[in-house]
Amino acid sequence: MTNQQKFDRLRKLLDEASVYARAVGKLDFDMQCCAPKDGMEQAGADMAVLSDRHFRLTHTKRYAQLVTELHADSEGLTPVQKKVVEHLYEAWEKEKNIPAKLNYEMSLAYNRAYSKWLEAKQAADFSLFRGGDPTPQNANSRLVLVGVKHGSNAAILVGRMLGLKNLDDFTPAEAEPGAPSWAAQRFHDGNGKLWRKLSVRDLLGDENFMNVGV
Repeated sequence: MTNQQKFDRLRKLLDEASVYARAVGKLDFDMQCCAPKDGMEQAGADMAVLSDRHFRLTHTKRYAQLVTELHADSEGLTPVQKKVVEHLYEAWEKEKNIPAKLNYEMSLAYNRAYSKWLEAKQAADFSLFRGGDPTPQNANSRLVLVGVKHGSNAAILVGRMLGLKNLDDFTPAEAEPGAPSWAAQRFHDGNGKLWRKLSVRDLLGDENFMNVGV
């Protein structure tokens, strides 16, 4: 079999896999623009299933054989075809040891988090961004501008405002392990209640936070 024939067979495998990749892209667009809120989680689960199918098609023994053989010997291929093979080989090398089940579970977890991120993006809801419940929007909720001092147009939706507090009335507490830098510092008040300090500078330096409005 010539290398050109091998590439033609590889392209047929890619054509089938691309159907699932395009379907994932369409679902992603739907989630960002027009999917109902109660359908976001299901859309994320559907994306994980489609991504799993794409992963399995591009990790069969036949696919691996064609990619590795063409990478080792690309004589007879056009420059564009050689570049395609190089790209496919690099991607396959990075993922060849990942079990399909693990890839599916990772995709499912990512898409669930992605749906929550989209909800937070649409609502500018700080509680959703932190992984909590949606902030009730009522007479007590406020949209707080947090970036003006630092030259950034950023705001967060919070449940209520409690006014100014004197830091001298608080005692430093142990930082929360694993918390992001903008939320790790904690304090106890005079009644023993635990408070968390929001570091606006660190928050504005968080790429995930700054991408919420994108």
